[in-house]
Amino acid sequence: MSGIAAISGVVRKDGVAVEGAKVYILHDGEVVSSGESDESGEYSCGGLSLDNKYHAVVEYEEIDGDDIIHYSAKSMPGIEPISGIVYLYNEGEGGENWYVYDGTKKADHIEIEATMSTDEQNASASHTSPVDLTTVNYVAIEYLKGKDYGPSSSNYCSLEVGGLKVRLPYTDTKATVRLDVSSLSVGDIYVEVHSYQEEYSQNPIWIYKVWLE
Repeated sequence: MSGIAAISGVVRKDGVAVEGAKVYILHDGEVVSSGESDESGEYSCGGLSLDNKYHAVVEYEEIDGDDIIHYSAKSMPGIEPISGIVYLYNEGEGGENWYVYDGTKKADHIEIEATMSTDEQNASASHTSPVDLTTVNYVAIEYLKGKDYGPSSSNYCSLEVGGLKVRLPYTDTKATVRLDVSSLSVGDIYVEVHSYQEEYSQNPIWIYKVWLE
């Protein structure tokens, strides 16, 4: 079963994401996979087997004046790999499993935007069946957002899962945002995308992919 799973996560130091940290995955004392954290501190090490358990070792160097500080941290034993991406929606595929309020399903994406109104509006797209998140660390979305509102505006779009929420900032090219759901670790949770907007305003979003990691 090798080569069908991955271990992923976020490297942080004092609560702040670390870019450029080296991550090594060990099995029986041997390095079997490795990766490097990106600007968000996220890493993914693939090519693993669902049959094995692993250690993760993180190494990071920080320059402090003329000194180089070396950090190293080893995980607790018994990390279980997770299987590959599971799509809830993939450019049209799986669209029959989504309910869209104030929007429409296109050939390769879901478009949501409440009609202009004198009242505040909430357009949404929701997976019609609850999702088992027992072994899921992240719910991710690939999207385009058609209007640029500041972070303090009440016009915003979000990915929402079981009371957790992450805002989806404006982007004029396809972007990916991940929501950490590892704290839920339960089944029967609904996955939703929302577009909130003030009166007489527009806040469209196009959803291309939604998946579990």
